[in-house]
Amino acid sequence: MATDFVELRGVRVRLGQFELGPFSLSVKKGELVAVLGPSGSGKTTLLRLIAGFERPNEGSIVIDGHVVADMTHWVEPEDRGVGMVFQDYALFPHLTVAQNIAFGLNKGDSCARVSELLKLVGLDGFAGRYPHELSGGEQQRVALARSLATNPKVLLLDEPFSNLDADLRPKMRAELKLLLQRLNCTTIFVTHDQEEAFELADRVAVLKAGRLEQIDTPENLYRAPATRFVAEFIGHANLLKGRVRGSCIETALGCFILTRPLPEGTLVDVMVRPEEVELEALATPPFSPSPPAPLPSEGEGAGVRGPKGKGEGLVVARRYRGGMQLITVRLTTGEAVRSLQPAGTHFPLASKVRVRVKTDAPLIFPPEGL
Repeated sequence: MATDFVELRGVRVRLGQFELGPFSLSVKKGELVAVLGPSGSGKTTLLRLIAGFERPNEGSIVIDGHVVADMTHWVEPEDRGVGMVFQDYALFPHLTVAQNIAFGLNKGDSCARVSELLKLVGLDGFAGRYPHELSGGEQQRVALARSLATNPKVLLLDEPFSNLDADLRPKMRAELKLLLQRLNCTTIFVTHDQEEAFELADRVAVLKAGRLEQIDTPENLYRAPATRFVAEFIGHANLLKGRVRGSCIETALGCFILTRPLPEGTLVDVMVRPEEVELEALATPPFSPSPPAPLPSEGEGAGVRGPKGKGEGLVVARRYRGGMQLITVRLTTGEAVRSLQPAGTHFPLASKVRVRVKTDAPLIFPPEGL
Protein backbone atom coordinates (compact mmCIF):
# COMPACT_ATOMS: atom_id res chain seq x y z
CA MET A 1 0.00 0.00 0.00
CA ALA A 2 1.29 3.46 -0.93
CA THR A 3 2.33 5.57 2.06
CA ASP A 4 2.56 9.30 2.57
CA PHE A 5 6.01 10.33 1.34
CA VAL A 6 5.76 14.13 1.45
CA GLU A 7 3.64 15.68 4.18
CA LEU A 8 2.80 19.27 5.02
CA ARG A 9 1.16 19.38 8.44
CA GLY A 10 -0.62 22.59 9.36
CA VAL A 11 1.89 24.64 7.37
CA ARG A 12 1.65 28.42 7.22
CA VAL A 13 4.14 30.92 5.80
CA ARG A 14 3.92 34.71 5.71
CA LEU A 15 5.78 36.64 3.01
CA GLY A 16 5.09 40.34 3.38
CA GLN A 17 1.35 40.83 2.83
CA PHE A 18 0.94 37.32 1.40
CA GLU A 19 0.06 34.33 3.55
CA LEU A 20 0.00 30.71 2.44
CA GLY A 21 -1.99 28.29 4.59
CA PRO A 22 -2.49 27.01 7.12
CA PHE A 23 -3.19 23.70 5.43
CA SER A 24 -2.14 20.07 5.34
CA LEU A 25 -1.20 18.11 2.25
CA SER A 26 0.23 14.66 1.66
CA VAL A 27 1.74 13.03 -1.42
CA LYS A 28 2.27 9.28 -1.68
CA LYS A 29 5.45 7.62 -2.90
CA GLY A 30 5.53 7.53 -6.69
CA GLU A 31 2.53 9.85 -6.98
CA LEU A 32 2.36 12.75 -9.44
CA VAL A 33 0.52 15.73 -7.95
CA ALA A 34 -0.22 18.98 -9.78
CA VAL A 35 -0.66 22.29 -7.97
CA LEU A 36 -3.13 24.42 -9.88
CA GLY A 37 -4.37 27.93 -9.28
CA PRO A 38 -4.46 31.50 -10.59
CA SER A 39 -1.44 33.80 -10.48
CA GLY A 40 -0.59 34.83 -6.94
CA SER A 41 -2.32 31.87 -5.30
CA GLY A 42 0.89 30.53 -3.73
CA LYS A 43 1.80 27.67 -6.10
CA THR A 44 5.52 28.41 -6.39
CA THR A 45 5.75 29.29 -2.68
CA LEU A 46 4.47 25.80 -1.89
CA LEU A 47 7.29 24.26 -3.94
CA ARG A 48 9.86 26.54 -2.31
CA LEU A 49 8.70 25.42 1.14
CA ILE A 50 9.21 21.75 0.23
CA ALA A 51 12.57 22.47 -1.42
CA GLY A 52 13.80 24.43 1.60
CA PHE A 53 14.01 27.87 0.00
CA GLU A 54 11.36 29.23 2.41
CA ARG A 55 10.82 28.51 6.11
CA PRO A 56 7.31 27.88 7.46
CA ASN A 57 6.10 30.12 10.27
CA GLU A 58 3.93 27.30 11.58
CA GLY A 59 3.54 23.57 11.05
CA SER A 60 5.97 20.95 9.80
CA ILE A 61 7.23 19.43 6.55
CA VAL A 62 8.11 15.72 6.40
CA ILE A 63 9.92 13.92 3.57
CA ASP A 64 10.29 10.14 3.61
CA GLY A 65 9.45 10.00 7.32
CA HIS A 66 11.98 12.66 8.35
CA VAL A 67 11.05 16.14 9.56
CA VAL A 68 12.88 18.64 7.36
CA ALA A 69 11.24 21.79 8.72
CA ASP A 70 9.29 22.79 11.80
CA MET A 71 9.80 25.20 14.69
CA THR A 72 12.84 23.30 16.01
CA HIS A 73 14.19 21.37 12.99
CA TRP A 74 15.68 22.66 9.75
CA VAL A 75 17.32 20.61 6.99
CA GLU A 76 19.18 22.58 4.32
CA PRO A 77 17.89 22.31 0.72
CA GLU A 78 20.89 20.29 -0.48
CA ASP A 79 20.32 17.68 2.24
CA ARG A 80 16.60 17.08 1.64
CA GLY A 81 16.89 14.77 -1.34
CA VAL A 82 14.80 17.13 -3.46
CA GLY A 83 15.42 17.98 -7.12
CA MET A 84 13.85 21.08 -8.64
CA VAL A 85 13.36 22.24 -12.22
CA PHE A 86 12.82 26.00 -12.32
CA GLN A 87 10.49 27.76 -14.73
CA ASP A 88 13.37 29.28 -16.71
CA TYR A 89 15.43 26.04 -16.39
CA ALA A 90 18.32 28.03 -14.76
CA LEU A 91 21.03 26.44 -16.91
CA PHE A 92 24.55 27.84 -16.71
CA PRO A 93 25.15 29.47 -20.12
CA HIS A 94 28.95 29.10 -19.95
CA LEU A 95 28.80 25.36 -19.23
CA THR A 96 28.15 22.55 -21.70
CA VAL A 97 25.19 20.22 -21.40
CA ALA A 98 27.37 17.61 -19.70
CA GLN A 99 28.83 20.17 -17.30
CA ASN A 100 25.37 21.48 -16.41
CA ILE A 101 24.15 17.97 -15.60
CA ALA A 102 27.31 17.10 -13.66
CA PHE A 103 27.13 20.27 -11.54
CA GLY A 104 27.02 19.10 -7.93
CA LEU A 105 28.09 15.52 -8.65
CA ASN A 106 31.31 13.96 -7.39
CA LYS A 107 33.88 14.03 -10.19
CA GLY A 108 34.67 10.36 -9.80
CA ASP A 109 31.28 9.11 -10.98
CA SER A 110 30.00 12.10 -12.95
CA CYS A 111 30.94 10.91 -16.47
CA ALA A 112 29.03 7.64 -16.24
CA ARG A 113 26.06 9.30 -14.54
CA VAL A 114 25.90 12.08 -17.15
CA SER A 115 25.94 9.56 -20.01
CA GLU A 116 23.17 7.58 -18.32
CA LEU A 117 21.00 10.67 -17.87
CA LEU A 118 21.54 11.93 -21.41
CA LYS A 119 20.23 8.61 -22.72
CA LEU A 120 17.37 8.71 -20.23
CA VAL A 121 16.11 12.11 -21.46
CA GLY A 122 16.82 11.40 -25.15
CA LEU A 123 19.83 13.72 -25.55
CA ASP A 124 22.56 11.20 -26.23
CA GLY A 125 25.19 13.04 -28.32
CA PHE A 126 24.37 16.50 -26.93
CA ALA A 127 27.02 16.47 -24.15
CA GLY A 128 29.30 19.08 -25.76
CA ARG A 129 26.64 21.61 -26.72
CA TYR A 130 25.87 24.84 -24.88
CA PRO A 131 22.39 25.95 -23.72
CA HIS A 132 22.10 28.64 -26.43
CA GLU A 133 22.53 25.92 -29.06
CA LEU A 134 19.48 24.02 -27.81
CA SER A 135 15.77 24.37 -28.45
CA GLY A 136 13.39 25.08 -25.58
CA GLY A 137 12.41 21.43 -25.33
CA GLU A 138 16.05 20.34 -25.28
CA GLN A 139 16.88 22.87 -22.55
CA GLN A 140 14.01 21.51 -20.51
CA ARG A 141 15.41 17.98 -20.82
CA VAL A 142 18.82 19.15 -19.68
CA ALA A 143 17.27 20.84 -16.63
CA LEU A 144 15.32 17.66 -15.88
CA ALA A 145 18.45 15.51 -16.23
CA ARG A 146 20.36 17.83 -13.88
CA SER A 147 17.57 17.61 -11.28
CA LEU A 148 17.64 13.79 -11.49
CA ALA A 149 21.45 13.52 -11.31
CA THR A 150 21.57 13.04 -7.54
CA ASN A 151 18.69 10.51 -7.47
CA PRO A 152 16.32 12.81 -5.56
CA LYS A 153 13.57 11.41 -3.38
CA VAL A 154 11.19 14.10 -4.62
CA LEU A 155 11.11 16.02 -7.91
CA LEU A 156 9.63 19.53 -8.01
CA LEU A 157 8.70 21.17 -11.32
CA ASP A 158 7.74 24.85 -11.55
CA GLU A 159 5.67 25.55 -14.69
CA PRO A 160 7.76 23.02 -16.66
CA PHE A 161 6.15 23.68 -20.05
CA SER A 162 5.48 27.43 -19.92
CA ASN A 163 8.51 28.33 -22.08
CA LEU A 164 7.71 25.82 -24.81
CA ASP A 165 5.83 26.48 -28.04
CA ALA A 166 2.20 25.37 -27.87
CA ASP A 167 2.66 22.66 -30.50
CA LEU A 168 5.58 21.14 -28.57
CA ARG A 169 3.88 20.93 -25.17
CA PRO A 170 1.70 17.82 -25.77
CA LYS A 171 4.75 15.83 -26.95
CA MET A 172 6.85 16.93 -23.98
CA ARG A 173 4.00 16.17 -21.54
CA ALA A 174 3.69 12.65 -22.88
CA GLU A 175 7.45 12.08 -22.72
CA LEU A 176 7.74 13.44 -19.19
CA LYS A 177 4.85 11.34 -17.90
CA LEU A 178 6.36 8.14 -19.32
CA LEU A 179 9.76 9.00 -17.85
CA LEU A 180 8.42 9.75 -14.37
CA GLN A 181 6.29 6.59 -14.38
CA ARG A 182 9.32 4.52 -15.35
CA LEU A 183 11.37 6.08 -12.54
CA ASN A 184 8.47 5.81 -10.03
CA CYS A 185 9.48 9.32 -8.99
CA THR A 186 7.42 11.20 -6.41
CA THR A 187 6.67 14.45 -8.25
CA ILE A 188 4.92 17.74 -7.44
CA PHE A 189 4.55 20.23 -10.25
CA VAL A 190 3.09 23.70 -10.48
CA THR A 191 1.02 24.79 -13.45
CA HIS A 192 -1.66 27.27 -14.44
CA ASP A 193 -2.72 25.03 -17.35
CA GLN A 194 -5.70 22.81 -16.50
CA GLU A 195 -5.20 20.55 -19.51
CA GLU A 196 -1.62 19.96 -18.43
CA ALA A 197 -2.63 19.18 -14.84
CA PHE A 198 -5.43 16.82 -15.86
CA GLU A 199 -3.28 14.94 -18.38
CA LEU A 200 -0.26 14.40 -16.13
CA ALA A 201 -1.42 14.28 -12.53
CA ASP A 202 -2.78 11.47 -10.38
CA ARG A 203 -4.28 14.17 -8.16
CA VAL A 204 -4.63 17.94 -8.46
CA ALA A 205 -4.42 20.45 -5.60
CA VAL A 206 -6.31 23.70 -6.26
CA LEU A 207 -5.07 26.84 -4.51
CA LYS A 208 -6.83 30.17 -4.13
CA ALA A 209 -5.21 33.17 -2.43
CA GLY A 210 -2.96 30.98 -0.31
CA ARG A 211 -5.66 28.50 0.68
CA LEU A 212 -6.04 24.89 -0.37
CA GLU A 213 -9.55 24.67 -1.81
CA GLN A 214 -9.51 20.98 -2.74
CA ILE A 215 -7.20 18.12 -3.66
CA ASP A 216 -8.62 15.19 -5.60
CA THR A 217 -8.41 13.23 -8.82
CA PRO A 218 -9.01 15.24 -12.00
CA GLU A 219 -12.34 13.49 -12.54
CA ASN A 220 -13.62 14.22 -9.03
CA LEU A 221 -12.51 17.84 -9.21
CA TYR A 222 -14.55 18.27 -12.37
CA ARG A 223 -17.59 16.24 -11.35
CA ALA A 224 -17.75 17.07 -7.64
CA PRO A 225 -16.03 20.39 -6.90
CA ALA A 226 -16.03 21.19 -3.19
CA THR A 227 -16.47 24.97 -3.57
CA ARG A 228 -17.86 27.51 -6.00
CA PHE A 229 -14.32 28.59 -6.82
CA VAL A 230 -13.25 25.08 -7.85
CA ALA A 231 -16.46 24.66 -9.86
CA GLU A 232 -15.79 27.82 -11.86
CA PHE A 233 -12.00 27.47 -12.06
CA ILE A 234 -11.98 23.87 -13.31
CA GLY A 235 -13.40 23.74 -16.83
CA HIS A 236 -16.59 25.68 -17.58
CA ALA A 237 -19.47 25.78 -15.15
CA ASN A 238 -22.97 27.23 -15.40
CA LEU A 239 -24.06 28.50 -11.98
CA LEU A 240 -27.80 29.15 -12.08
CA LYS A 241 -29.53 31.13 -9.36
CA GLY A 242 -32.13 29.06 -7.57
CA ARG A 243 -34.49 29.05 -4.59
CA VAL A 244 -35.52 26.12 -2.42
CA ARG A 245 -39.23 25.29 -2.76
CA GLY A 246 -40.20 22.22 -0.78
CA SER A 247 -38.26 19.25 -2.15
CA CYS A 248 -36.97 21.02 -5.25
CA ILE A 249 -35.01 24.05 -6.40
CA GLU A 250 -36.61 26.52 -8.79
CA THR A 251 -34.34 28.04 -11.45
CA ALA A 252 -34.65 29.75 -14.81
CA LEU A 253 -34.44 26.29 -16.37
CA GLY A 254 -37.15 24.75 -14.23
CA CYS A 255 -37.13 22.65 -11.08
CA PHE A 256 -34.37 20.37 -9.89
CA ILE A 257 -34.33 17.79 -7.12
CA LEU A 258 -33.09 19.08 -3.76
CA THR A 259 -30.29 16.66 -2.89
CA ARG A 260 -29.71 17.90 0.68
CA PRO A 261 -32.00 19.40 3.35
CA LEU A 262 -32.12 23.19 3.16
CA PRO A 263 -34.55 25.71 4.68
CA GLU A 264 -37.50 26.82 2.55
CA GLY A 265 -36.67 29.87 0.45
CA THR A 266 -32.88 29.46 0.67
CA LEU A 267 -31.08 31.02 -2.28
CA VAL A 268 -28.55 28.65 -3.85
CA ASP A 269 -26.33 28.26 -6.92
CA VAL A 270 -27.00 25.22 -9.11
CA MET A 271 -24.00 23.95 -11.11
CA VAL A 272 -24.55 22.52 -14.57
CA ARG A 273 -21.65 21.67 -16.89
CA PRO A 274 -21.89 22.73 -20.57
CA GLU A 275 -22.01 19.12 -21.78
CA GLU A 276 -25.17 18.65 -19.69
CA VAL A 277 -26.97 21.46 -21.54
CA GLU A 278 -28.90 20.51 -24.69
CA LEU A 279 -30.13 23.02 -27.27
CA GLU A 280 -33.01 22.81 -29.72
CA ALA A 281 -33.52 25.40 -32.46
CA LEU A 282 -36.92 27.14 -32.44
CA ALA A 283 -38.63 28.34 -35.61
CA THR A 284 -40.11 31.43 -33.97
CA PRO A 285 -38.56 34.85 -34.75
CA PRO A 286 -35.68 36.08 -32.63
CA PHE A 287 -36.57 38.07 -29.53
CA SER A 288 -34.80 40.40 -27.13
CA PRO A 289 -34.20 38.97 -23.67
CA SER A 290 -35.61 40.75 -20.69
CA PRO A 291 -33.29 42.56 -18.31
CA PRO A 292 -31.94 40.38 -15.48
CA ALA A 293 -34.83 39.69 -13.12
CA PRO A 294 -34.65 38.93 -9.38
CA LEU A 295 -35.72 35.53 -8.18
CA PRO A 296 -39.37 35.35 -7.13
CA SER A 297 -40.34 36.20 -3.60
CA GLU A 298 -42.37 33.86 -1.43
CA GLY A 299 -45.56 32.78 -3.15
CA GLU A 300 -44.51 33.86 -6.64
CA GLY A 301 -43.82 31.47 -9.48
CA ALA A 302 -42.04 33.65 -12.01
CA GLY A 303 -38.72 31.88 -11.43
CA VAL A 304 -39.85 28.76 -13.32
CA ARG A 305 -39.66 29.12 -17.09
CA GLY A 306 -41.43 26.30 -18.88
CA PRO A 307 -41.58 22.62 -17.92
CA LYS A 308 -39.09 20.84 -15.67
CA GLY A 309 -35.49 21.27 -16.81
CA LYS A 310 -36.32 23.48 -19.79
CA GLY A 311 -36.18 27.13 -20.75
CA GLU A 312 -35.73 29.42 -23.74
CA GLY A 313 -33.13 31.95 -24.78
CA LEU A 314 -31.05 33.57 -27.50
CA VAL A 315 -27.68 32.47 -28.85
CA VAL A 316 -25.31 35.36 -28.07
CA ALA A 317 -21.85 33.83 -28.63
CA ARG A 318 -20.07 30.87 -30.22
CA ARG A 319 -16.52 29.72 -29.56
CA TYR A 320 -14.99 26.89 -31.57
CA ARG A 321 -12.76 24.39 -29.73
CA GLY A 322 -11.53 21.85 -32.28
CA GLY A 323 -14.36 19.45 -33.04
CA MET A 324 -16.68 21.12 -30.52
CA GLN A 325 -18.17 24.57 -30.04
CA LEU A 326 -19.09 26.35 -26.83
CA ILE A 327 -22.37 28.20 -27.34
CA THR A 328 -23.56 30.88 -24.94
CA VAL A 329 -27.29 31.38 -24.57
CA ARG A 330 -28.94 34.34 -22.82
CA LEU A 331 -32.05 33.13 -21.01
CA THR A 332 -35.22 35.16 -20.69
CA THR A 333 -34.25 35.96 -17.08
CA GLY A 334 -31.00 37.55 -18.29
CA GLU A 335 -28.83 34.69 -17.02
CA ALA A 336 -26.31 33.15 -19.43
CA VAL A 337 -25.67 29.43 -19.86
CA ARG A 338 -23.08 27.68 -22.00
CA SER A 339 -23.63 24.50 -23.98
CA LEU A 340 -21.01 22.24 -25.52
CA GLN A 341 -22.10 21.16 -29.00
CA PRO A 342 -20.47 19.33 -31.93
CA ALA A 343 -18.84 21.74 -34.37
CA GLY A 344 -21.23 20.63 -37.13
CA THR A 345 -24.39 21.76 -35.33
CA HIS A 346 -25.80 25.08 -36.51
CA PHE A 347 -27.08 27.61 -34.00
CA PRO A 348 -26.75 31.09 -35.60
CA LEU A 349 -26.16 34.15 -33.45
CA ALA A 350 -29.41 35.79 -32.31
CA SER A 351 -31.40 32.61 -33.02
CA LYS A 352 -33.93 31.44 -30.48
CA VAL A 353 -33.36 28.07 -28.81
CA ARG A 354 -34.94 25.83 -26.25
CA VAL A 355 -32.56 24.89 -23.45
CA ARG A 356 -32.78 21.60 -21.57
CA VAL A 357 -30.59 20.23 -18.80
CA LYS A 358 -29.86 16.51 -19.00
CA THR A 359 -29.56 16.01 -15.24
CA ASP A 360 -32.33 16.59 -12.69
CA ALA A 361 -29.96 16.36 -9.68
CA PRO A 362 -27.12 18.85 -10.31
CA LEU A 363 -24.56 19.98 -7.74
CA ILE A 364 -25.89 22.62 -5.35
CA PHE A 365 -23.91 25.34 -3.60
CA PRO A 366 -25.81 26.84 -0.64
CA PRO A 367 -24.78 30.05 1.13
CA GLU A 368 -21.68 29.95 3.35
CA GLY A 369 -22.40 28.24 6.67
CA LEU A 370 -25.27 26.02 5.46
